[in-house]
Amino acid sequence: MSPAPQVILLDSCAYFRLGQSIRPLLKGTFGPSPPYSLYVLAALDQEYLTSSRLRSKFEWVHEAQYVQDRADKLYTCRGKSAKDAETVFSYLAGYAKANKLKLAPEDIRAMAVAHVREFILVSDDKGVQQTSSEHGIDCWSSLKLLKVMLDHNRIPREKLIEIVELWQYQNDLPCTKDVFKLEFEDIFGITCPI
Repeated sequence: MSPAPQVILLDSCAYFRLGQSIRPLLKGTFGPSPPYSLYVLAALDQEYLTSSRLRSKFEWVHEAQYVQDRADKLYTCRGKSAKDAETVFSYLAGYAKANKLKLAPEDIRAMAVAHVREFILVSDDKGVQQTSSEHGIDCWSSLKLLKVMLDHNRIPREKLIEIVELWQYQNDLPCTKDVFKLEFEDIFGITCPI
């Protein structure tokens, strides 16, 4: 019997940043035993539908191939986990307010679920990364996820370069270009292509 996969939960920004470039993004598993399995919160679709900004910027999200990719990989807490996630959500929301962090409710929900279920969280939001670090939540950047995917043959090096060039073209780098180049070179050990 194979071990249950290690869940990696993508926040909405990570999904929007990667979902169109890696097709299918969520389907299947990759990596060592236990393998990694990518998920998004079920609330992602609702967040998308209620935001005209997201709908206009990421029109591809409602196309059939992406809806199908998300269909089996929408995560929802149930039972005790749901109750625990609500408690953690309330605590993290209070923490964010007390520390003047501008965290969206969707980001706080993702951190709460990752904390309760001991999932890896992928987010490029500096406030999410800081809060996760301070509360024992394993939080990766999109670049770190790409490195793991590259190391485990989930994506080829050409796809990595294509994604980075697309982020620059779309003005969607997760941080300033100078910081991005340093992070890229630190994570991948090669010169940043942009």
